[in-house]
Order: sequence, then structure tokens, then C-alpha cells
Amino acid sequence: MRKLATNPRAGSLRLHKLNGYSNPNVFTIDVTTNKAYKLSYEKGENGDILLRRVGTHKLLNKVA
Repeated sequence: MRKLATNPRAGSLRLHKLNGYSNPNVFTIDVTTNKAYKLSYEKGENGDILLRRVGTHKLLNKVA
């Protein structure tokens, strides 16, 4: 979360905007270095970040 807050474009986060979500803006990033887990979050208009889900890639790909 620190890396997301300080440098959201860091390549190691593997930041992806999810298609189909224009408002709210929903993104996913890798949580672990082995890419086993990721999280999804929503970025508000005022810059606030709301954590949506944390789980395995397989889980989040189904319900992100």
C-alpha cells in the first residue's frame, strides 16, 4: 500500500484499469512479488482510494 500511495505507476505493481468500469474507476495491482495475490481498488474523483477486494488472481479475475 505504501508503494501504491507513493508511486502508483511503479512497474512492480502491475497496475491495470479494469474494463467496464468508467465510474467508479477500478484498478488492480499485484500484492506479492510472485504475483499469486492481487487487490482491486476504486479511485474516487477527489483522489481517495477505496479497497475493494484482496485475493488470488483467479478469485479476482472472476469478481473484480
